[in-house]
Amino acid sequence: RQHCAACHAVGRSDDSPVVQAPRLREIGRRYPVENLQEALAEGIAVNHTGVQMPEFAFEPDQVDDILAHLKRIQVK
Repeated sequence: RQHCAACHAVGRSDDSPVVQAPRLREIGRRYPVENLQEALAEGIAVNHTGVQMPEFAFEPDQVDDILAHLKRIQVK
């Protein structure tokens, strides 16, 4: 929530405050959530159709927590 909720929907039913930012519960539709492990640890930065996402790099325990949360909230 601290890093993502300003732009992304971080729960199972909320909407993203920034329209171009994907709902994190739908990330698994694009690619396997596990594939984010390296990007989260080394620094993830993305441009969402003209909206530059700040770059974040997380500690290993934070990466594990983020991935666990993402897996819990995924919709099919």
